[in-house]
Amino acid sequence: MYLNSLGVNGAAGTQAAQAAFQAGPGYQWQVDQATDAAARKAASLGIAGSGNTLAEIGTRAQNLANTEYGNWQTNLAGFVPQEASVTGQAAAGQAGIYGQTAQNKANVAGNVASGTANSNTAAANAEMAGSGAFWNSLLNLGGSVAKAYSPGKTA
Repeated sequence: MYLNSLGVNGAAGTQAAQAAFQAGPGYQWQVDQATDAAARKAASLGIAGSGNTLAEIGTRAQNLANTEYGNWQTNLAGFVPQEASVTGQAAAGQAGIYGQTAQNKANVAGNVASGTANSNTAAANAEMAGSGAFWNSLLNLGGSVAKAYSPGKTA
């Protein structure tokens, strides 16, 4: 609302701020006192109905209205740092959530890749062990056959 009152958000924002503005409870009393004082002074000088008197009354009322609107803006300005702080905290929270989600996904992908690599390594090791056992058995059989039929041996 403060930024609207400054015109930062365009004409629509300015109109929204002006529609939201309400004078304080003492505003009308201040206007009445100021205009009555100007009217009394003009009457004492004998110029109560002059254009200058009416212009002075209008100027006093306008100055009070400007002061009242300025005070309202000052009060709104106090909320801007809090709003920025809350917005920053919300953004940091969202960034933390997205960062944690990304980290979790990366961890899952890493765990899957590690598990797959470990499984592939275990399968390859088992295959090599099985192949080695086959060839050892075949060589042992060949050795046994060779001993059984070696020259100089009697059965």
